[in-house]
Amino acid sequence: MKKMELLAPAGSKESLIAAVVNGADAVYLGGTNFSARQYASNFTEKDLEEAVDYCHTYGVRVFITMNTLIKNSEMKKALDYAEFLYKIGVDALIVQDTGLIYEIHKALPDFELHASTQVSIHQGEEAKYFTSRGIKRIVLARELTKDEIKYISEDLQIETEIFIHGALCISYSGQCLTSSMIGGRSGNRGRCAQPCRMPYKLVSPEGKIIDERFILSPKEVSFIDNIDLVKETKATSLKIEGRMKRPEYVAATVKHFKNALEGKNDPEAKDNLLQLFNREGFSSGYLKGEKGDALMALNRGKDTGVLVGKKSSSGNIEIFKPLEKGDGIRIDDDGFIIEDIKKGKGGDLSFTNRKELKSGDIYKTFDKNLMETLKKSYENPYARKNPLDARISFTPGERASLSAKFNGVDYIVYGRQVEKAVNAPLSFKRLEKQMFKTPIDSPFEIRSLKAIDFKEGFLPMKDLNKLRRDLLSQIEKRVIASYKRDPLKKEKNIVNDNMVNIGSIEKLGLDSSSQKPKITKDVKIGKMPEKLIKISTKEQIGILKDFENINISFYPFYRGERFLSFKDLLDSINKYPEANFYINLPTIIKDLEMTFMVDKIKKLEVYPNFKGIITNNKGMINIFKDEFLVIGDYKLNVFNSSSLKFYGDDLIGSYISEELSEDEIKGFRDKSALGVMVYGRHELMLSEHCPLGNSALTENGNKACKEMVCLKGQHYLRDRKDEDLRIFTDTSCRSYIYSPKAKNIIGSIENLKSSGIKSFKIELTDESLNESIEITKAFIKEDTIAINETYKGRYNRGVE
Repeated sequence: MKKMELLAPAGSKESLIAAVVNGADAVYLGGTNFSARQYASNFTEKDLEEAVDYCHTYGVRVFITMNTLIKNSEMKKALDYAEFLYKIGVDALIVQDTGLIYEIHKALPDFELHASTQVSIHQGEEAKYFTSRGIKRIVLARELTKDEIKYISEDLQIETEIFIHGALCISYSGQCLTSSMIGGRSGNRGRCAQPCRMPYKLVSPEGKIIDERFILSPKEVSFIDNIDLVKETKATSLKIEGRMKRPEYVAATVKHFKNALEGKNDPEAKDNLLQLFNREGFSSGYLKGEKGDALMALNRGKDTGVLVGKKSSSGNIEIFKPLEKGDGIRIDDDGFIIEDIKKGKGGDLSFTNRKELKSGDIYKTFDKNLMETLKKSYENPYARKNPLDARISFTPGERASLSAKFNGVDYIVYGRQVEKAVNAPLSFKRLEKQMFKTPIDSPFEIRSLKAIDFKEGFLPMKDLNKLRRDLLSQIEKRVIASYKRDPLKKEKNIVNDNMVNIGSIEKLGLDSSSQKPKITKDVKIGKMPEKLIKISTKEQIGILKDFENINISFYPFYRGERFLSFKDLLDSINKYPEANFYINLPTIIKDLEMTFMVDKIKKLEVYPNFKGIITNNKGMINIFKDEFLVIGDYKLNVFNSSSLKFYGDDLIGSYISEELSEDEIKGFRDKSALGVMVYGRHELMLSEHCPLGNSALTENGNKACKEMVCLKGQHYLRDRKDEDLRIFTDTSCRSYIYSPKAKNIIGSIENLKSSGIKSFKIELTDESLNESIEITKAFIKEDTIAINETYKGRYNRGVE
């Protein structure tokens, strides 16, 4: 089996060193811009070049994160930055924005790109679509099981990367707008405020508080006990999350996972990892298909620590794991560093700096000895050595030479002429001793020495030391130089294996359409509907009676009697032949669901008033791009003028991201294929986890939900501001969290039209028929409408 790459996070220079010296095969890090961890220390350009050079001397690959959405005003700066990274020898970029992918392929077609987990790639068709467009590696969504990962990695032979340790988002990455819509800090821009780590109340349809905990806060994921299952996935790369974590965390995770992958006995691994950071323990994420309580840290949104003792209500302190001076402990949220421990009568304990300590479980949150040990592991950045097998030529009357081969390349340096020995000739053993001296500041060391030509002679020790230093320095410099690139001399015609790269094809002056299958029907003649109404409930079908010749989209995938079914769509298509029908598809469609979904949609082909599909799912774009009109939806994250170019003719257009301001929308160059949602609740989160099925209403929250709580009426999550977020579920038991208020900028349609936007839509979720009719009427007439509980989303200010 091919060795799996161990990929470590580096949020700082110290973390980078900790990763390398503890045995990482690759590291990922971010600069000061365009990185999804804007609150990490990150690296300046000077720091980045030094980091890349340092890693390459060890053969450690370096991936730079440019995994945020890019605004039009930032694209030139982003491309300049990508060119800088290309020049200094970065091995690959981790990217999210399809516009950035398109532009980098045009400018630097041989720069390796990895699709970030922010792209939400979760099934084979999506993976195939992105690799066909020049992406070398897919960082898969965290929500996949072992078998789902294996199918993409092994059956489809696609290079994949999976997370094996660290934080788990409750929402699919790239699909969460919660932080953005609440406070303008976008997770898609690296500034997530982590609202999922806050307490929420689960509210029943009757207004009763069912549950009040950290309902959306998952445990940390760790596969340290499941390495055999990890190996079965056949993933290319195993990623440790944690660019916001301290270097000791990086050192420990790399060390213990490297031991696990190599099958070494490591009894302290799990305890050490738990001590460094955990939220109520670890989970195995979705690797084994688990759901419910097993995933969640419901009682605390922060680091839990490790249980080490208990203080009883009578005041006695019992400690069953060692505590030392300098350790950190807590009871509930009362935490402190131990200055000294005193033993009293009967073995009772007290802490000199905390006389009053409330009763409860005692958790160790900081282990002084462990942290000191881990820190020592990376104090010397060159503790890890590349061994060299060297050869020496040492003959009186000739110049001494020292040579070695590294990574298939021969290196040789020459020293002074060897002198005849007057008193004490140098033996070969003495030469070995001098050459074997371990250099403090070099990644190389000589482990063996052979004589090409040797006769006893003499050279001063300083000259022998210089010969050794010169060889090691030459190897280091030439290894570093071998990674550098010159964009002016790069190969113009390089295209990644098996890819049809639209950007590169255009750059080469070829007809991109000739590289694609011929379309058998006139599906590309259509254009974005001028006005579209999306409906979700059976009651809302009633608007078809009041409005003729409208464009209407059905979403028949929510669970519940009140919501639309596929039959409702077919019945309406037959009943209202004058209307133009579309279907909105789920964003997440797993591989096992694809056949069923595709078969259903193909049944719509026979209806002349069925016009096309609207989707965020890239797999569905791949399947239906030559059969139907395909329109992208706002969770496709079209964020700049180049975003749609990535999709070529596969989309006739898309509704743009909901994180853009009015000015940013107007800043798009070509607006003819763009649409704007002017009314609707925002889908804030999309999750494989269902907070309803996990609630107190079910007896077995950690097993299959048997009581179908979602069918018992509208439930809500109430936040700290007493705002009620709607919870919907779909037919695959995924959950959707919707904003408490609907966005309403219907009154801005005329203004947006004047800037060149030609397509608009409204989204109706649970509005009554009367409300739906009034909203639709205002939409069609482009009149301002006053509706309770609405807001403008990010239309006025955009996001950070």
